Amino acid sequence: MDGPAETVAYVDVPDVLVPPEGGDVPFQLRLPAAQADAPRTLAWRAHADRTADGEVKAGDLVTTTTMPCDLFGTQELVLTVVPV
Repeated sequence: MDGPAETVAYVDVPDVLVPPEGGDVPFQLRLPAAQADAPRTLAWRAHADRTADGEVKAGDLVTTTTMPCDLFGTQELVLTVVPV
């Protein structure tokens, strides 16, 4: 059994306009050099917080997906968020 996932990077992207039915959210994420140990697939999580309370609630938009990436430098990403 796997343990909890490690957070290797985090970014807050304020003032992103996403329609209530969801859509694509482009952003950049800088991964620290310390994570550059080996190629791997990471799980990406996005939360469009419509109520600005930091919690996932009905009406918010979320996604969780996995994709391969380089583990160092700036990543150009687009995640699609859907309603909770």
